[in-house]
Amino acid sequence: MRAASRGLYALGTLAAAVLTVLALLRAPWVPFPDAMLPMTLGELAAAWLAAGTLPMALAVRLLRRHGGLRLRRPALLWLPVLPCALCALYISAVLVIALAKSVLHTTLP
Repeated sequence: MRAASRGLYALGTLAAAVLTVLALLRAPWVPFPDAMLPMTLGELAAAWLAAGTLPMALAVRLLRRHGGLRLRRPALLWLPVLPCALCALYISAVLVIALAKSVLHTTLP
């Protein structure tokens, strides 16, 4: 269980790092131009980061429980979860503002 939790955490950290770089660079390439709502690679990366918030948090939890790590600063384990949670928070805020605009029929900033 120890090796599995460490491997899951390492895979999640690598994926979060790559997706964070793509989201921050806002890569303008559109991988699926014929889609109904084509998105750039940066927007897709942000959406995947938001979707990975819960799995990454669970991986950190498993690593802390079954990993047997003795760290000086265990809060550093939660560092890869931060960009995931920020993307999820941003997308949630955008959806709430869009809902408020449609319900109130106003032009909110």
